Amino acid sequence: CNASRCGGSARLSAASGGKPHAMPPDAEDSRPPAPAMVEEQAVRLNVLSLLSVVDVGKWGCCSRVASNDLKGTVGELLWINVYDSTRRIQGPASEDIRQLVARPCGDAALGCRVAVYNAARDTYFAGEVQSFDLRRNAYLVHYDEPPGDDGVCDVWEVDARRDTFARMNPSLQSHSRFRFLTLPDEGRTTPSSASTAGVAGALTGRSAGADQPLRLGSWREELQHTAQHTPTRRVATIRDHSDEVLYVVFSPCGGYLATCSRDKQTGIYRLDASLEPVRTAVLHHESTVLRACWWPEYPHHRLAVSTGGPGERALAEVWDLETPAMLLQVPSIPFDIYAAIVRWPARIGGDLALLVGGDTRFLNGETQELRVWSLANLQPEESPWRAMAEPVLLARLRLPLGTNSNHCHCPEPAPEGPFAGSVAALTGIGHYQCDAVVLFQLPADVPPGAPVVQPLHLELRSHTLPSRAVLSVKWSRNGSLLVVNTRPHLGGASADAASPAAAPPLSTAIELLVLDAATLTTLSVHGGHFAFTTAEAPFILHADIWGDDDILASGGEDRCVHVWHRRHGRQLQRLEGHLEPVNAVTWSSARRCLASASDDHTVIVWAMGAHANDGAATAHDVGARGNDTGDLWV
Repeated sequence: CNASRCGGSARLSAASGGKPHAMPPDAEDSRPPAPAMVEEQAVRLNVLSLLSVVDVGKWGCCSRVASNDLKGTVGELLWINVYDSTRRIQGPASEDIRQLVARPCGDAALGCRVAVYNAARDTYFAGEVQSFDLRRNAYLVHYDEPPGDDGVCDVWEVDARRDTFARMNPSLQSHSRFRFLTLPDEGRTTPSSASTAGVAGALTGRSAGADQPLRLGSWREELQHTAQHTPTRRVATIRDHSDEVLYVVFSPCGGYLATCSRDKQTGIYRLDASLEPVRTAVLHHESTVLRACWWPEYPHHRLAVSTGGPGERALAEVWDLETPAMLLQVPSIPFDIYAAIVRWPARIGGDLALLVGGDTRFLNGETQELRVWSLANLQPEESPWRAMAEPVLLARLRLPLGTNSNHCHCPEPAPEGPFAGSVAALTGIGHYQCDAVVLFQLPADVPPGAPVVQPLHLELRSHTLPSRAVLSVKWSRNGSLLVVNTRPHLGGASADAASPAAAPPLSTAIELLVLDAATLTTLSVHGGHFAFTTAEAPFILHADIWGDDDILASGGEDRCVHVWHRRHGRQLQRLEGHLEPVNAVTWSSARRCLASASDDHTVIVWAMGAHANDGAATAHDVGARGNDTGDLWV
């Protein structure tokens, strides 16, 4: 095949050392290939390793391409080569991202020049890190000049703020007091050097957590499926919010998007075929908007919203988006008990109800109370001056907690499927961090629509992750998997039950775990994203999973969106575009795009297509353009 006809220049690879590869017989011809044919096939594969996906597609349309180049054993080697060279991060991270993730922690900070915030004088003092105490999570800093009136230059400093302003505003505890003026030159892990296993490793079982690497029958199908579900480029940016955007979620139909912000507004957007977001409604609240949950039944015209924060009222609200008007408002304490729409009773055909937190007495000894409110007969009021209907309380649920256990945070109901009626949540023994995922089952034998007078006591099924802080939990779309974002503890330390008030120091590296929902065993671990908030107040980072449970994504405090292939155990994309931490991501199967929410007040919509950094088309582009570039799927 003439390389010039394929639209790309190619030089012979020396990977084979000039020797022909011994290939098994082709499926279409049981006769062993002649030596000349084997050598020609090996040369073709070496040339193809230097071509882009577009050029491979053009090569596939050349008249001299043999059928066994695209099928059989030789074809499989071709598609493995194309997959391995294209389904990976292309190029290093930008310079500012590399400097951001190079921030050391623990013993790695020794010898670094730092500036440490002094609340008493409201300024920074410069010095050098001399030592690190793992148990106290403190650094010994030798200052250039004494930061206090006692004239002492060697001071043990902690990462988190503990001054009066931080106690009045707990969100300040998440911001580190340390600014690194110099960084270690060697031995630092960056996104460009993060370990990602190749396809060959997955085939031999060397990829940690790899599960059925060849599920679709051939590597050509694996390439097509992966390309059709991997976002690669920014197509739109929403800039309507005036403060941090904490959460974003697509409707079940995939055509609408809800954004939640500290500016106390929820934005509702419609995405057309061109993926251009058009705002259709703005919901105004009295507190910070933390999360939203779409009405599960078509036409998805209602939304449950969770609001609250330090010094604010914690509320759960249900809105009609066509009016728009608030239909229901009830207390949900504490504010990190996000409102969720569930079936009540928890069985197929059960009525829709709202699961929320309790009132100011939500903790009673060693039990925690959740409440279930009726969503029946909610209608928009004809006049804005008419009061909403009185909420109907259906049940009070009691969750058992250990003596030193934290309460259950961030309840996440399972979708329709084998675990319908189950709810996942986060808990732990520490005051500042969660280190366990728990499941509880909503009752299926309660009378529909009728209030239950006595509290219902539920059982918890707990899975402890003793050497890491758990940031969030998410069900897969079919309910078979749980996706859990975590931050490992430095030195493998665990929370101390005898001293739950202490916050174990955290690594800056994040690990995304995939758990089997039936057994709660870890199936795979995915890394490459980073966080820098303190151990006392680590940020919540919401992940998502799609593409037949193959593709995962999460934001990071490194300002990037990270995308992985679960079965193949590799990172596919590192999407740069945000200027601050990325708090949440959500995928639309209908529009085949990803949306990400950030502290930079924006939401970015990412779509499939050419890589922004090199202009190379993905396999999906090649297939869509047909004869223009060569259809890889014929």
